[in-house]
Amino acid sequence: MSNMAMRRAWFQVHKWIGLILAILIIPLSLSGAALVWHDALDRIVDPTRYAVSGTTVLAPDAYVAAAATRLTHGERIAQLTMPEDGGPVVIAASAAGTAPRRPGPPQRTMVYLDPPTARVLEVSSSNGGLVRFLHVLHGSLQLPGVGRSIVGWIGVAMMVSCFTGLWLWWPTIGRWTRGLRYRRHRNVDTNLHHLFGFWIALPLFVLSLTGAWISFPQFFGKITGEASRPRG
Repeated sequence: MSNMAMRRAWFQVHKWIGLILAILIIPLSLSGAALVWHDALDRIVDPTRYAVSGTTVLAPDAYVAAAATRLTHGERIAQLTMPEDGGPVVIAASAAGTAPRRPGPPQRTMVYLDPPTARVLEVSSSNGGLVRFLHVLHGSLQLPGVGRSIVGWIGVAMMVSCFTGLWLWWPTIGRWTRGLRYRRHRNVDTNLHHLFGFWIALPLFVLSLTGAWISFPQFFGKITGEASRPRG
């Protein structure tokens, strides 16, 4: 196979990876970008749980007692988180001996309390709300069971796209610095793709690699010699 024929073949691979995965990459990208501001977004969509009256804290027993009044029979307190950056005290409770209804972290009852008074600000499910929806969308496309693997294979495909894109970007004649020129093609969109594609290839590869790593911890754990922790 000649060099030009190989370039045409890899161009088709690069093109169809982008076209097929575009519909999946867009929600992953948007949800990931939103989750960068996780805390700020949570304050905007759920202001009630952050309506604290001050920063003074009480003894943990006071919060445990206040939260217990809002829990149902059989729920036990599993975790207590003291406030950070002027936020509420957060208590997580779960029902003892119940199997999860779907793959992923077990559902918990979250109780948000005012630090100075131990007043209950809000009671909600750990699997509810916009921020949690974005987490699940970003990690598994809201598809129980198979979603995390799909996200992982998207990461693998994007790494292949990075390699093929760089290979196609590389000038066929002259030094590699010729590839940094803007006017390599008569079309504006192609020139922009060549230019921006080169500069985002490395960050995109790292993001894709980490996404695949999170989705397939057993595989990468064998490579690095680290024991993977169970999901959940």
